[in-house]
Formats: sequence, C-alpha cells, structure tokens
Amino acid sequence: MLQSTRAVVIHTFPYSDTSVILRAYTEKLGFASFLLKGFKKNKKQKALLHSLAIVEISFLEKSSSTLHFSRGINTQNPHTNLLLDPLKSGVAMFIAEWLSHTVKEDEEGDVRFFSWLIEAIEILNTSELIANFHLWFLIELSRFMGFGPQGERTIKTPLFSLAEGSFTPRGSMAENLNENESILIDQLIKRNYIQITDLSINKRERANLLYLFHVYFQLHLDKEFKLKSLEILKQLYD
Repeated sequence: MLQSTRAVVIHTFPYSDTSVILRAYTEKLGFASFLLKGFKKNKKQKALLHSLAIVEISFLEKSSSTLHFSRGINTQNPHTNLLLDPLKSGVAMFIAEWLSHTVKEDEEGDVRFFSWLIEAIEILNTSELIANFHLWFLIELSRFMGFGPQGERTIKTPLFSLAEGSFTPRGSMAENLNENESILIDQLIKRNYIQITDLSINKRERANLLYLFHVYFQLHLDKEFKLKSLEILKQLYD
C-alpha cells in the first residue's frame, strides 16, 4: 500500500553502489527505515538529507518487512542553516544521534512529540543564540519521556538527585549533584527557551551538564549508550 508521512532525518547509510537506507523519525510510524534507490546519483537530494532535515516521504509499506521502499521524497521548508552553519550542523548531528539512542521505537508515531520536535528544529534553525539549545532540548525531551526533572531547589532540598529526578536534602543520595550543579539544573528547568539563551553558563559548566544529562538518561532508561557526536560538539563549543 502506498502511503506518505512527514519525517525527521536521523541518518543515512550505504546500501549498495547507488542506494542508501534512510533512518528517520516519522509522524505516522515513529522510527522507520526507508530504502532510497538511486539516491547517490542525486547530489541535490543528498545534500538536503542532513541531520534533522524535515521531509515528506512516499513509501510502499509491507507488513512483513521493517524496511519500507521509498517512492519519492521531498524536503519541506529546507533548513539551510542546519546544513551551512558548522555549529548548528554539529548540534543537529548530536540531537539526531541522541534521539536514535533514547526514543522508544513504537509501532506508531507520537503526533504530539513529532510536533514538538518540528518546533525545536525550527528554533535551532532560526535562533542566533544556541549555546544552551542542547541543554534545553534534553530537558524537554526527558519530560516527554516521563522522567523530566521535578520540583525546585529550596533550603530543605538544595541538591538535585540524578536517580530520583528531583531535589533532595543533603546527604540523602549518593547520586546527588553538588551545589553549583544543582543551582544550574534549577535555573534550567524553570526557564523556557528564550530565557535559557540569556542564562550565563561557561564552557566547563556546559560540558559538565552535558555529561550529567548523559548519566541521567542512562539511569532512567536503564541502558548505556555512547555518542560519537559528543566529542564533536565539545570541540565546536571550545
């Protein structure tokens, strides 16, 4: 049966001398893989299928296979900044890889999550201040996944617990963050994206927060995952 769906490009990898397999998060199917025949010959299309590109895919669905055969692919509102800006391109690669390791592969797509993902990509493409974008994205993603940071920092609960996902008393948990880390987490979870762009975080703190979010997701997903793009992102922010 011929169908179509909007999709966010995660990555592509070779299938033959002329074809590739596209891995994407789709509006209708969730995560899905598509065979793009003759793709390597189409240089224009190849350039537009970068990380987090938004496309419309027509495909032949076969119930007996997890690989769908593409019958056509069109880009929607090309996000040229994600392709041409080295920093935004690096962030897009990081986000795409993070999604591939953390988002559950459901049989059907999550329309609400897909809509938010599209909005987040638009923000990344158009915003001039993106130093803290990935931190905001990871907080919002954790909320969609059901383990977003809870509560607020108080005198009685000054430290954030990675295991509990909330602020706790001193000495209550081995996974507690230190004072400065807890303050930064508290500031991040209270702000929307516009407010987060004005938050003063230095390079060392930003790198440490990224490490802590990596640990946080692994704890709550009960799985370990490595990110190839993590070092690239760190170098871009140096």
